[in-house]
Amino acid sequence: MKPPICAICDSDFDPNEGDLIFFKETAADKIQNERLAQPGFSGHPPNAVWFCARHLPLALRFQDRTLQQALVAIREGLESAPVTPDPENSRLPSDPDQSAGKP
Repeated sequence: MKPPICAICDSDFDPNEGDLIFFKETAADKIQNERLAQPGFSGHPPNAVWFCARHLPLALRFQDRTLQQALVAIREGLESAPVTPDPENSRLPSDPDQSAGKP
């Protein structure tokens, strides 16, 4: 089994803070999973990857797709998600600190 490293952000996390998600099997995945089920074989299922708590909800929405299809959809979902501005770095020009020339 692969260690818990998020398939999206590559963060290394405690398994209790994320989950291993299984996606729809391709024909090749099915063959590999059948081999892994045989006595004496070990390895990581080809259609399963880890997601941290931050990316897990989005990953769960795409479990009905193959791994490759799901990863594309997850990344597209992240790209189209609204960005929450950082209050420390989002001053308006009318802010007193900005007009005084302070960063």
